[in-house]
Amino acid sequence: MNMSRIITILACLVTGAVVLVSVPSLAATTASDMMATTVPDAQTAAVFVKDLADTAIKSMVESAIPDEERQRRFRELFTRSFDLPAIGQFVLGRYWRKATEQEKAEFTSLFENISVLTWSSRFKDYNGQTLTVDTVHPADNGELVVETSISQPQGQKPVAVSWRLHPAASGFKVVDLTVEDVSMALTYRSEYGTVIQHANGKVEGLLEALRHKLADLRTLRDTTVAHGVTK
Repeated sequence: MNMSRIITILACLVTGAVVLVSVPSLAATTASDMMATTVPDAQTAAVFVKDLADTAIKSMVESAIPDEERQRRFRELFTRSFDLPAIGQFVLGRYWRKATEQEKAEFTSLFENISVLTWSSRFKDYNGQTLTVDTVHPADNGELVVETSISQPQGQKPVAVSWRLHPAASGFKVVDLTVEDVSMALTYRSEYGTVIQHANGKVEGLLEALRHKLADLRTLRDTTVAHGVTK
């Protein structure tokens, strides 16, 4: 599954029309799980995912809003709910330590802008999918994984999506999303690592590629707006 497919599914996911929450009971939780996380933690994590989808529903699933406003709303939701510095550091991997502070800052900015333009353009693919929270279980470093399933149209098999959450002052932040066993963070890490390797191990090579990608996305957005096409 390529990144385009993952993003399409996730855009539909965060704009799901109905969110069904079923927090696992103690009876369905193993002894080790209970030692690592309490029921309130699981409930809070499940509610976080629900609220994230609900907020997207209320703020972005409106056909009448302009693309620019939709992107602004998504950026606000994205930066508030996702731990971009942590994701950026993981995605760059060993190259994060080699990058200058200026390169780190530019990468984080480029990653955010590309994500906003790419994800927001996929909202048109929403087709009435619904999200159900199935289970919540502990992961490493005090993180929690919320397992969800996304219904598909025409009786197709639901898509399994896992949300990896890191505790934050505000509750939780998303640090990874896994769609059908394919990790978003690992996919980006592999793709970006390949670009850096082809640039003789220089982060600048990735930054240059991302600058071009962002410019292309902005040109596409501006062309779409100029022609009066609604996403």
